[in-house]
Amino acid sequence: MRMLWTCAAVLMVALPGTAMAQTWKARAELIESKSAEGCARDLSVYTLSLDGGSFSGTDVNGKMFTVAVPANKVIKEDYRSPSGSRLEISGNVHTRHLEIYSNERGCWWRLVNERG
Repeated sequence: MRMLWTCAAVLMVALPGTAMAQTWKARAELIESKSAEGCARDLSVYTLSLDGGSFSGTDVNGKMFTVAVPANKVIKEDYRSPSGSRLEISGNVHTRHLEIYSNERGCWWRLVNERG
């Protein structure tokens, strides 16, 4: 029995970092009701990663942002796309309810999880 508790304690120390890491893909879908005319209907597919206290996003052209995640899991971060567009990502990383906003064009997109 003692051996069982020792093994459990070792696993609890060794595994937390890997157990907390989450990676998923999401596509940006236009929110027409909030957006100006002429916005692109779809943006790139993003690979999003939540690893402990850090949240990051990349697209096919590379890394775009990394942000520290506060205790309430709600972020709001300005970044530049690889093409140079100024964007903002905001929302709750825990629930994965995230939006991207382009202040230059008045466009809003929601990130929709890819099934796969």
